[in-house]
Amino acid sequence: MERNTTPAKKQYDLSAIDELFKDCISPEELREELIELAFDYMQYIDDGKIDYFKSKMSALYILCNALKEIKIIAA
Repeated sequence: MERNTTPAKKQYDLSAIDELFKDCISPEELREELIELAFDYMQYIDDGKIDYFKSKMSALYILCNALKEIKIIAA
């Protein structure tokens, strides 16, 4: 008997993020803040902590790209 080994797609409750964008900051503003944070992390290169910098930058890169794709849905 064959079994389906494809994992089920996960679904997430993103209502907290939706509330964040409604009440606090827009995706564009958050993206700009993340870019500024990236520049702040560059000080770690001067301190020789390149691996730490790389790990933080990869997370920021993923978030920035995701925020670029967020569009406002007309209700």
